[in-house]
Amino acid sequence: MMLRGWLWVTILVLVSVQQMALYAEQASDNDFEIVEELEFLEEDETVNTSLSLTALLGRLHPAVVHFPIGWLVLLLIMDSAALVLRKTTLVRWGPFLLGGTVLSMLPAIATGLLRYSAYSQPDSLALDHRNLIFIMAALCLTALSVRLVKRNDLRGIVRWIYLLLILSATVLILMASHHGGQLVFGEAYLPF
Repeated sequence: MMLRGWLWVTILVLVSVQQMALYAEQASDNDFEIVEELEFLEEDETVNTSLSLTALLGRLHPAVVHFPIGWLVLLLIMDSAALVLRKTTLVRWGPFLLGGTVLSMLPAIATGLLRYSAYSQPDSLALDHRNLIFIMAALCLTALSVRLVKRNDLRGIVRWIYLLLILSATVLILMASHHGGQLVFGEAYLPF
């Protein structure tokens, strides 16, 4: 039985390697024009390659933003399954996931604010991105306070309010993520 599984894995690897080789061969058949742009400096001009600590930390923003997004989406999935389907074994994971979400937001928001301060004149997209994140963080903190006040006993209308908070925060972080992608990759990042 295990031999059959390894056989399938081997076949998939060989097919993948063959497809990559075909793609590389097609790419080498195409003629590419290499364009080189050179910029010359005046004799007294120098390039400043040093960064301040705040600029350096701000540049870490793209690396740390993925953690709160992942935590929040996982929280929505787990809490929806736990509270809507009444899976009591999953309910106990909610506070840990929500805590991870809130804790992972701290470095993401801090590095984002440092990056935002580097803009001499922030455009409306950067402002919208920042504001969506602030609202999302407030929703997550409200959801955390609901969990703490109710001591993880989410019943009746409180359960639906809590899920609405988490769903709203997830929608906002996905919208803010799209704005962040547009800031990095341009307005035509995705067609919506």
